[in-house]
Amino acid sequence: MTCPLPKRRKNKRFRDMILRNLSLVDFRNYSRSSFDFSPNLNLIIGPNASGKTNFLEAVYLLATGESFRASRNKQMINWGKDLAFAEANVNQSQLKLALEEKEGRTKKEFWVDKVKKSRRDFLEHFLAVIFRAEEIRVIGGSPSRRRGFVNQIISPLDWEYQRAVLIYEKALASRNRVLAKIAEGKAAKQELYFWNQALAKNGEIIRQKRADFFDFVNHFLINSPLSCFYQQNLISLARLEEELTRDLRFGSTGCGPHRDDFSILSSEFEAKDKNLAFWGSRGQHRLAILTLKLAQLSFVENKKGQKPVLLLDDIFSELDEKNRALISSIWDGYQTIITSTEKIDLSRPAKVIFL
Repeated sequence: MTCPLPKRRKNKRFRDMILRNLSLVDFRNYSRSSFDFSPNLNLIIGPNASGKTNFLEAVYLLATGESFRASRNKQMINWGKDLAFAEANVNQSQLKLALEEKEGRTKKEFWVDKVKKSRRDFLEHFLAVIFRAEEIRVIGGSPSRRRGFVNQIISPLDWEYQRAVLIYEKALASRNRVLAKIAEGKAAKQELYFWNQALAKNGEIIRQKRADFFDFVNHFLINSPLSCFYQQNLISLARLEEELTRDLRFGSTGCGPHRDDFSILSSEFEAKDKNLAFWGSRGQHRLAILTLKLAQLSFVENKKGQKPVLLLDDIFSELDEKNRALISSIWDGYQTIITSTEKIDLSRPAKVIFL
């Protein structure tokens, strides 16, 4: 199975995204820590539970406004504290994200060059792509895991998509509550009108942007045996009306992008169903995820005209020599931060930071 390298759009100037330093105050296990980085390759070494993934989580948070693992914002604040900061200089901008717990809620505040900004404006200043060993589970895991994977790629790059997902999820929960009340005779069907409108409008935005993303990925993979099949679950006012009887019976909304899925196919399989999840080895799953990450890098560059910082979270223990060589071939083009439990041969100079 071969793997194409990222393609750049012709006649487009790319500027490197460079993370110059990072300061953490009461973020996860960091009470007060500061780090400086090489614009090229950086290796973060520490034993298990030393905070390597927390370190990358802070960088990713500054790039996307979201954690890649916390289910609640409070989890990112050091135990016993009610305020945490992650601050960094990226290119010529000073970025700061504050997490504050107050009255049982944890809110985020965003700052650029000491001026408070909206989340939308903040996200324009930093781009990062993370690859974690556990992402191999995307291929054979649940549809919700795959939807989350796609959301993590598109949302930081497209505010309209991010906003549509947030509105859609709130409208979906509200519609399902109304369905339950109707079934109990405590609400009228007319109460679904507003939520149907919100789902149909924002569901179409989500569907179209996901379709555009998979079109891009498949173009990227044109010389590879791999391809992505986007299984769209269409939503419209007409379909919501058609499925109302079913929805009332089950108390949930049966159509829409919250039931989307995708699969990775390989033309190398002789079976009619070429889904890699069914026929691929663990090594083929790893290579497929690496390929998707290459596609993501290309997608970010073509969307933003900038090269993101590449974050690799302790992945070398999961990779064979072939896949390590593939990752190594990318480093020359990006500022890269790698975490590991031990020093590894990167075949080129790197700044080493011990935790």
